[in-house]
Amino acid sequence: MKRRFVVLFVLVFLGLAASVRAEVSLQEVLHQAREHERQNDWERACAFYAYALTQDRTQPEIKRKFKTCLRHFHRVRRYQDASFRDQVLMISARDALLLYEEVLKQIRREYATESAAQFASLYRNSVDEIRLSLRDPAFRKEFVSTASQASIEDVLRRLSDWHARPVKTLADARRYVFRIALMLEKQIGLKPTVAILEMTCGACNSLDEHTYYLTPSDIQNDRAALQGQMVGIGVELAFSNQGIVISQVFTGSPAAQAGLFQGDLLLAIDGQPVAKNAHLNDVAQQLLGKVGSMVRLDVESRGQKRSVSLVRVPVHTSVAEVRMIDMNAGIGYIHLIGFHQNTLAELNTAIENLADQGMKALVLDLRGNAGGLFQSAVQVAERFLPEGSFIVDTQGKHSQTRYVSQNPAPLTVPLVVLVDGSTSSAAEVLAAALKENRRATLVGQPTYGKGTVQHLIEWKTVQAGGIRITWARLLSPLQNDFNGIGISPDVAVPRGGDFDEQLLEAQNLAREQVLMPR
Repeated sequence: MKRRFVVLFVLVFLGLAASVRAEVSLQEVLHQAREHERQNDWERACAFYAYALTQDRTQPEIKRKFKTCLRHFHRVRRYQDASFRDQVLMISARDALLLYEEVLKQIRREYATESAAQFASLYRNSVDEIRLSLRDPAFRKEFVSTASQASIEDVLRRLSDWHARPVKTLADARRYVFRIALMLEKQIGLKPTVAILEMTCGACNSLDEHTYYLTPSDIQNDRAALQGQMVGIGVELAFSNQGIVISQVFTGSPAAQAGLFQGDLLLAIDGQPVAKNAHLNDVAQQLLGKVGSMVRLDVESRGQKRSVSLVRVPVHTSVAEVRMIDMNAGIGYIHLIGFHQNTLAELNTAIENLADQGMKALVLDLRGNAGGLFQSAVQVAERFLPEGSFIVDTQGKHSQTRYVSQNPAPLTVPLVVLVDGSTSSAAEVLAAALKENRRATLVGQPTYGKGTVQHLIEWKTVQAGGIRITWARLLSPLQNDFNGIGISPDVAVPRGGDFDEQLLEAQNLAREQVLMPR
């Protein structure tokens, strides 16, 4: 297996959670999540549960439901993925079993939590996955369509017995998984390769919400995303009550040049209507394509319907917006939405742009920033912290590393940082480093609380994808473990409606620091 990147990522659902924001109670959010579960709309159910977790991470039942929804969502995605269907599903049962063995070995060796990586626990998670799959009407229709409901119920009862089998070694787990696959083939006609792959994915996807199986195309897409360039038009999408809307327009992108705005409703892509209940991932994929290719969008923009044609280009995906928000006081604003290989270069360009306009203080917006490359977050922290400042510690199963700023000439203008419940992962590393080194004032709401780090591994037994796996926990400069807790802002400000009170408070604080005698 080959490591590709050390990364800090929360799933796309933290980004989607921003679209759930409304003046509704947590109970209403949970009600919506359950309704989407009932309809097997796992994408929207996950988005609502993710939003619920940004509001309250103290309820274990919310986290449990979110993890279960994620397992369903991952199943739907992998079977929609051509690389999985045309490549992974074509391997032999023998190769699938070899892959299962390799997956368990790798998890046992590298997963951060010792108890969760025991072979007995991984085996039970495997059996749980095939039980979830067999309860999924779409999975049954495709793979066991000729089996009767009575036969399905019978094998589910048998799987309960298999679930209780004692497992002490890898050989035990492998042997039982193979026997389960043979039993399912005999009783309901499920192909052994499919059964073993489902159980393999179960071992990956059940550990935590950030560890999961990656298809071959997932790995390719992750490489492109972490390099910070995606070929598209420069927008992010979100759910709304009306349908799919544009939630972010990147500065300088084709979308920005065409006059698209945050909140625009997407009506059609290349003449194909976008359904109100469309899957966000499917719509996003339609916007991607080859460099130089055209895409036509029909949108409802500020109450008016119109069509725009755009040329797809590589779009930088770290800095979404750069502007002066107070020319008189010299206050600049940068919205940083992700951490990639070129984030520091993008940030430096943005800082130079603002400096040329007379910037005397900076508001750095990390709201909605769900993470990215760990090393990139460290680099950005160094941009603001003097040499010798502690940034973060990683504590893995086999190693511990402390990251310290090596920058003898950091940016010294007053700094205010905006955070919210969707500020997560690598963004929390940066926020904690700036706060605890007293380099910045944090404004907004407590962050998400993802104090773990993942890396990507490709399988080498067969070309069948890989895994994003949690391998270490993070400690802030003051040795605080913020996993499941988050980072509290220095100044708490709620955000609701169309008026951005958090940004106004940050602007006022920055102005005070500019005017304060030194």
